[in-house]
Amino acid sequence: MDTFERACREADRRATARPRDADLDRLRRILDDDVTLAAASAKLRKDRLTPATAVEALTYSLRRGINELTQPDTLRRLSELDKGQLKAICCRLQNFKPEIAPPWSPEDVAALIAKWRELHG
Repeated sequence: MDTFERACREADRRATARPRDADLDRLRRILDDDVTLAAASAKLRKDRLTPATAVEALTYSLRRGINELTQPDTLRRLSELDKGQLKAICCRLQNFKPEIAPPWSPEDVAALIAKWRELHG
């Protein structure tokens, strides 16, 4: 066995000993031939966290109150949140300082959560 072949076998042996990367496996599944470009794009969008700037913009718009849940930009931003981000926003809404914006009532927060669930199907 020559040196190159030995080095390749050793590299293969080390690679199989490493734990599999779940993120890399997920991305490989998205690249399968039977996955359409639209489906892959939707999956990638779904799996990423909403940027902090969008979360801040949503929180800022919700200062205007529950009626903001009828606005297209607000609904779009709300639909992009994951469960953890939604929970953080709900806490922030209930802790608004009255001189900045009225704190949201538990009923208003429940309406926000219901709208988020509706948007997430």
